[in-house]
Amino acid sequence: FVLSFDLNGHYLSDILRLKNKNISMTEVGWKIEFVRYKTKRHAIPVSIYPTDLGMQLITKYGSVNKSRPNDFIFPFLANAHTEIQINDRINDINYRANMGLRMVTEELGLPHTTMAQARHTYASFQCENGRSLMDIQMDMGHANPTTTQGYINSLRISAMMQSKAIKEQLYKEVI
Repeated sequence: FVLSFDLNGHYLSDILRLKNKNISMTEVGWKIEFVRYKTKRHAIPVSIYPTDLGMQLITKYGSVNKSRPNDFIFPFLANAHTEIQINDRINDINYRANMGLRMVTEELGLPHTTMAQARHTYASFQCENGRSLMDIQMDMGHANPTTTQGYINSLRISAMMQSKAIKEQLYKEVI
């Protein structure tokens, strides 16, 4: 979840498909460039400068080896040769990640969270901190700003419902 959020909320399917050729060291730090798998027909390139924490997670769980540009950074897809094998592995890993998140959030008494929510969280957090819709759209690799707005609005509705519940609790205590 943290790595997905750090990589502009990109889905686990795109993160697992990253190859060594997608990552490079620039004068300002590490840079990841790719075209989202889901929207590859639109061919919108995404560029991400991961944080130090993001790079720590990539190096801890993956392997950046520039001498092998077509190898996956993360080992999960290493022996998957067909698109069906890749998709099956990604679905399995996503399922396991969501189950792990469910266990963690239940243990902490937090609302149920999924990997997909990292994308919504990223979009909403960026918006709430003053980034333009167009910048967030580019970060997320969306062809249409309406799609980006949907990510922001879905979490916004949830936040408004939480706000309502807090106000109702306050009213019960005060009135």
